[in-house]
Parts: sequence; structure tokens; C-alpha cells
Amino acid sequence: MLLFPKMGGFDIVSCTSERLLKTHRPAVQGKHELFKFIGLVVMTSFHPGMSRDDLWLEEEDDFIGYPRFGRFMTKDRFNRLCGALSFVPCDEDPNHNPDVSHSGFVINPEGKEQLFHTWTEAQPLIDAFNDTRKAVVTPGPGLCVDECMCKWRGKDDRFSDGMRHVTKILRKPESIGAEIEGVCCTTCGIMLHIEMVDSKHAPAKQFDHKNLKGTAIMQRVCNHFRGSGRTVYADSAFASVHAAYCLWQQQGLYLMGPVKTATKKFPKKYLNEHEYRFQGDSVFLQADVGGCTVFATGWKDSRIKHIVSTCGTSLAGAPHHKKVWTNNGITSTIHGKEIQRDATCAEYFSNCGAIDLHNRFRQGYLALERSLIVRQWKMRLFATILGMVVVDAFFAYSYFYPEGPDKIKTFTKFTGTLAKALVFNTFEGCESDSMSASADAADDDSIDSAMSHGNSWHRFHGLTSLQTKYGLWKNKPSRRCSETNCTKQAYKYCVACTANKRGSGQMAREHVVAFCSEHLFVHSLATNKGLVVGDSGTDSDDE
Repeated sequence: MLLFPKMGGFDIVSCTSERLLKTHRPAVQGKHELFKFIGLVVMTSFHPGMSRDDLWLEEEDDFIGYPRFGRFMTKDRFNRLCGALSFVPCDEDPNHNPDVSHSGFVINPEGKEQLFHTWTEAQPLIDAFNDTRKAVVTPGPGLCVDECMCKWRGKDDRFSDGMRHVTKILRKPESIGAEIEGVCCTTCGIMLHIEMVDSKHAPAKQFDHKNLKGTAIMQRVCNHFRGSGRTVYADSAFASVHAAYCLWQQQGLYLMGPVKTATKKFPKKYLNEHEYRFQGDSVFLQADVGGCTVFATGWKDSRIKHIVSTCGTSLAGAPHHKKVWTNNGITSTIHGKEIQRDATCAEYFSNCGAIDLHNRFRQGYLALERSLIVRQWKMRLFATILGMVVVDAFFAYSYFYPEGPDKIKTFTKFTGTLAKALVFNTFEGCESDSMSASADAADDDSIDSAMSHGNSWHRFHGLTSLQTKYGLWKNKPSRRCSETNCTKQAYKYCVACTANKRGSGQMAREHVVAFCSEHLFVHSLATNKGLVVGDSGTDSDDE
């Protein structure tokens, strides 16, 4: 809960409920149902390769082990939540409001208009993720900058409902999807800030005008830590002499990173032609760039490595332990080999893989993007960020929780414990033993249960469930909307309001507080915020 994105104003519950009610489906029943849904999403990672039908299959097979998700939520409800999941209200969503656009035009260097797309529907979730990290996480002295991938092979920006920008990077394990630039703490491994990569035609952002793309991205994701004197460890996509200068002069941060193609003002030719005495030997150069001291390091391994930095030392560092394979024609042998290296190279290579490790846990071990098959790109992006939250929670638990006999040591065990706690959560006063009740299924004991929870549990059921248990109508259950001056036909009743109006007496038709589709939406939003809309308890004549 501490690391889960906290959205102000219209949160995930309200925005998703708005879309559900527009399709005449019950709203999300607060944090209780939202986190139960999230728990089921996490549980899918334990059953890779299973279709959604198999996950909800009610057969008990000791050999295959069907998880029987239907014990906690109906498949239809889960599918509805996946399809309706949203992070912006409908009046700000381009797919629901034609006056709002997720695209625009810019003038390219050739003087022609070029279409671009923005992450309008997902930006509130990204901002909430970053704001939560700023509020609860204080990183150590090192920051690692690198890219992440959100796997997606569905519709792209050529379609109105497609993902806004799809990137193809063949060297990545998940080579097609949305690219996310991030920075994480090298001490505990927690992701601190993320940014969605836009198309090259998108309008310029902060730091874009005077800097290279990689330098501008690095400055944006690290901007919250400006003036802190921390060291940024970046790969060759970000590192250059210009990046080292900008990061120090404009933000008060040090930089270490390898140089491959961004060689402007970097003595790569000299470092390559230098005569190294042995494998592990290093050479150091120093220059003043606009008042900033920049170091160039050449280290001879199997090939020469080039490091640009604004900090570090030429003293000896921890050696590099390399596995060497030898074969004498009969047997093969693997043994270790130590290669000497300087402290600058040792520091960089010890910290540069923090995000790669984070990606391995998220995409390799948890693998929500492979186990959860979805068609909505917003749900896929949510699963990616949820995976980041789960990995961050494990890293925080591993780093801060003291060693002891009850400490969970494996990521799989931690994920299973977390998923179980989410599914059987007790948010908003809901009891953990009532998880099998679905928001869109008839619950025979819903009225009696609501009486013990008060107004905090506003669930909506069809009138048929009342007819089945109490027999209030002679034939088909029918009632007008309980909202004042509304004569429309009601199709759902509020469990909590009906229970309060009934009190301790016998159930009768005049106790039923039911609403039409329009006023059900208004009543749901109002009760979620603790307000009273109109005279919801006013009696209306039976039809």
C-alpha cells in the first residue's frame, strides 16, 4: 500500500466506476474490490500459459491444479474491470469526449505537418507513481538510469484505441512495446521515477531544446534529486561529455557512464591507441569543460572500455571475477579468473545493472505481461506498473526488514503472500471471509451483511435477488427510481441504503431504495465520497 500510486481527485475507483455505470454495470465497490482485483491479477503470474477460462474452471484436478478464481470473483466481473480500467474521468478521455484529443500536429524540419500522439489517458497514473515515490522513498547516494519495456503487440497509434507509441528494440527480451525511461536507487533497487517515451514528432519537453535526447531524458528523470550530489550511473545511450557537463552544471549531480558513439570532446582514439601493459590496466585523462572537471578512463578487458565521469578515483578497485572455460580435447573445465580494475570502473560496473535487475524480476520472474492476456493497452500498462510496485515492495522488504526466522527469502513466496493478502483484504470494513461474493451476483445475505457495515458498503444488486429471498412482488419485480421526481424504471437497488431504511423490522417493498441507470451513477459517486445526493430515501410508487 505504501508504494502503490496514490491518485488525487478522480482516482482509479471513480474513473473505472464511471465507465462501468455507463454500460449499466455495478460500480467498483471501493478499495476493497479494486485490491481484490489487483490480487487476482498478481495471482495469474503463478499460472503462466493458462487461458482465462482455465483460471476460472471449477474442476478440482490435483495433477493440473486449476486455481478456481471463481471463488473470489466471477469471470465476467474480472473481464469488465479489465475493460473499464481507467485513470482519467470520461470528460478528459479522448475515447469518450470528442472535444479532447490525444494527438496533434507539429511542423517537422521539412516544413510539413506531422501527427503525434500523447499519453493523455495514462499520464495521471505515471504522475501518481512518481509522486508516491517522492513522498515515501529517500534514495541512497547512487542513481541508475536505463530503459524498461512494456510488452505490447496489439494495436498501435494508427488506431484511435491503440497504444499511443510503440517502440521496437530488437536487443531487448521483450522487443516490441512501450518504452519507459526510469531511474532507480542503486542501494535498495526501488524504482524512483518513470517517464513514457513519446514519438520523435512530439513537442519538445523540459531540457529538450539545447540537449541531446538522451541527456534531456536523464535530466528530467533525475530532476527531483538536483543539488543532492548523488552519482548517476547511465549506459551509453545517455553518457557523453556534454551529458556530464549538463548534469553537473545544471543539476549538481555526478555522472559515470560508458562512451560508444557519443564521442564529441571525448578522447576515444587516444584511449584505443594507448599501449596497455596487461589485461586490467587503466589510463586516466582529465579536462576542464566549461568550468567542470571531466575524467576519461580507459580500461583494458577483453576489449577496451571507455568511461566518462565527473567523479571517481584512479586508485585500485575491487577486481572483476570472470568465468573462463577451457577444453583439453577430452574434458571441459570452468574456473575463475581475477582481472584488476581501477576504482572508477569497479564503482560503475557494480551499480550500472540496478534497472536490469529490476527488469529481470518484473519481466522474467513475475511476468505479468505474459500471464495476463489483455486487449486494452491501458490494462497492459497498468500491469507493467503494478509489476514495478510488486518488485519495489519485495526490494524494500528485503532491504529494510531485519533478518529472522520468519523473514520471507524468495520472491515467489513474497508474491504469493502479497496476492493472498490483496484478495482477502479488509479495506472499508469488509470481512475477509466474504470474498466469494461478487458485486454483480446476487448475494442472499447482502442486506443483513450491509446492516453490520453501515453506509460505507454501497453495493448494487438486481431486484431479482430480493424477489428470490423475500418474495416482495407477486410476479416480476418492478419498481420506479427512488430519486425525487424521477419516474424511470429502476433496475438496481442499493444494498446499504435499503438495509438502513429497513432497520430491524421485516423486509417490505417500501424499504427498497432502487435507482435508474442515470441516478445509480450519481448515487454511486456520491456515496463513494460520503455525500448525500437529493432525497434518495424518498418512497416511490410500485408499478
